[in-house]
Amino acid sequence: MVTEASAARRFLSQTQPDVDRVKRLQDDIVSATSQTNQAIESIRALFKDADQSKSTVNMNEVIGECLQTLQEELDEQMIEVRTDLDAALPLVSAHRGQLREVVLNLMQNAIEAMEPLANGPRILALETKREGRDAVAIAVHDTGLGIEQQNTTRIFDAFVTTKAEGTGLGLAVSRMIVELHGGRIFAHSDPGSGARIQMVLPTKMTSETATSSQET
Repeated sequence: MVTEASAARRFLSQTQPDVDRVKRLQDDIVSATSQTNQAIESIRALFKDADQSKSTVNMNEVIGECLQTLQEELDEQMIEVRTDLDAALPLVSAHRGQLREVVLNLMQNAIEAMEPLANGPRILALETKREGRDAVAIAVHDTGLGIEQQNTTRIFDAFVTTKAEGTGLGLAVSRMIVELHGGRIFAHSDPGSGARIQMVLPTKMTSETATSSQET
């Protein structure tokens, strides 16, 4: 929102202000504000005992929304997006806003992991598939520097980060959200081949699964 507001100011200060471009930027700011509000409400819902507004969610659609949100950043970073999405992917019972934040966080981390690359391809690969009879898998793979082997499990702990300015909360909250949905999340990385983060979500959320996840 700050970036778009700054851009709008520049376009207005030109000798011939680009009003149409400013209007489009204003629309983007309004949309981003709405998304931010949804994100905050989604995180707040994690700490409520009340109904978390679960519905049937198509994770392919969620990925599409996240790509649209990050499209400008992907273009600026010259990142190629590759998708392998199962067209017959089963729906999951979930809080859509919370899972959207997880996917956004994973994609944002992937983008940042590729920023230091001076040479070589910058590829963000997104995959969805069935996992057994009653689960789906969503994977985010980048071609960045990768994760040191000893950190592939620790990165999901609170306040553990591999970024110079990271808070170490993004992946911890992501794991909390995934586990509250009865799922699991894990990382894999080979030196020089980037990192792959995958989450597995059940297609049906039972009361026993939800209770077990909350107790964990």
